[in-house]
Amino acid sequence: MLISYTFFIIYLFNKIDGNIYYGQYILLGSLLSVVSGLTGLSSSEGVVYFLSKRVYNKKIILKWSFLIDLFFGSILLCLILIFQNYISNFIDNIDVIIIILFGCKLVLKNIRNSATGFWQYQNKFKFIYKFNLFEISTLFVSLILLNFYAKSFSLHSLIKVEFCIALVFTLIYYFFYLKSIIRTVNISNHVKNLSKKKFIIYNSKLFLSRSIKSGNQKIDNLVIGAFLSTNEVAIYDKIKKILLPINVLVNPLREIYFTKILELLKLNKLNQIKFEIINSSKIILGLCSSFILIISILINYLFQILVIEINSENKFIFYCLVFVAFYHALFWWARIISNSFNPNISITSNLISTLIILLMSTLLINLFGFLGLGLALILNYVILAIFWSMKFKKYVYNKSS
Repeated sequence: MLISYTFFIIYLFNKIDGNIYYGQYILLGSLLSVVSGLTGLSSSEGVVYFLSKRVYNKKIILKWSFLIDLFFGSILLCLILIFQNYISNFIDNIDVIIIILFGCKLVLKNIRNSATGFWQYQNKFKFIYKFNLFEISTLFVSLILLNFYAKSFSLHSLIKVEFCIALVFTLIYYFFYLKSIIRTVNISNHVKNLSKKKFIIYNSKLFLSRSIKSGNQKIDNLVIGAFLSTNEVAIYDKIKKILLPINVLVNPLREIYFTKILELLKLNKLNQIKFEIINSSKIILGLCSSFILIISILINYLFQILVIEINSENKFIFYCLVFVAFYHALFWWARIISNSFNPNISITSNLISTLIILLMSTLLINLFGFLGLGLALILNYVILAIFWSMKFKKYVYNKSS
C-alpha cells in the first residue's frame, strides 16, 4: 500500500507540473526530517530495551518515554516557527503554512514512539502493521477522492490531507495505547523504579546515532537542492522510489529482530544470533537480487512512466542506488547489533557516513554535477560495508566461535 501511495503521489504531481512541486515536497520533507532527527529522543528503542530487562516498573518507563517525545516535539515546532521564513527561502519560497503543517504532521508521528515501543516489546507487530496499513489506506483513498471529485490537487492540499489524517490516527493510536496501559500491571513486587537520568542516558546514545543517521538519509537531497535544483531532487527521489520495495522488505526486520536479539543476548546465545542474521541475510539478498533483475530489465519503461528523462546520467544514478539497495539488504542488522552490544558503534558509523556525504558529495557534485552524487554514494557505502563487517566479526562471529 505504501508503494502504491508513493507512486500515486508522483502521478498527481506529474499532472500539475512535472518535477518542480514534487521536488519541493521532497526537499521540505528532507529538511524537516533532519531537523526532527536533531530535536528528538525517539523513545521506542529505549522502551523495548528497558522493558526487556523485566526488572523496571513498566508504567514509569512508559511515562518517561511519552514525556520525552512530547518535550522534543514541542522543541521541533518552536524551531519551525522561528525559522519558517528561512526554510521557505531555501525551497523556492513555498508558503509558510505548508511548512508549519508538515512540521505538525512530523510531531504527531513522533509522539507515537512510546506506544510503538510498548507494542514492539509485546510482539504486537501485526497490530502495528495493520494500523499503519489502515492509516496509509485512508490517506490513499482521501487523495483519490480529492483528485477525482474535488479535482483540486496541489502541494497545499496534499499537506493539509496528510496533517488531518496524522491527527486523527494519532488520537486513535493513543486510544488503543491507553487501553493497553490500563491493563498493564507489574506482577512482581520486586520491580525497580527506572530513574529519569538512566532512561535519558540510554536514549541519548541512540539519539545521537539516530540524529546523524537521519541526516545521512536526507542530506543527499539537501545537497542536491543547495547545489543543483528541485528538478534534480525530484529525479533523484523518483529513482529511489523505484527501489522502495526493498526498503519495505528490510525495514520491518529491525523491529522484529530487535527484541529477539536482546533475548538471545541475555541468554548469551551468540551462535544463534549469528545463525539468525546470516540465514536471514541470504534470504533477503536472494529476494532483492530477483527484484533488481526485473527492475533493471524494465528500467526504460519505468523512467517513461515516472517522467524521468532516459539518459546516461540518470541511469548511472539508478545503478548507484542499486548498489545502495544491495548494501541495505546485506547489512539490515547493523543498528540491531549496535543497540544490543554498544550504541556507540552506530554513532561512529553515522559520523563517518555524514562526513563522507557532506564533504565528498559537495566536492563531487561541483566537479561532475549530478553524476558526482552517485560516485559519493558508492564511496560511502563501500566504507560502511567494511566498517560493519569488522564490527560483526568482533561482536558476534568471533565470540560465537
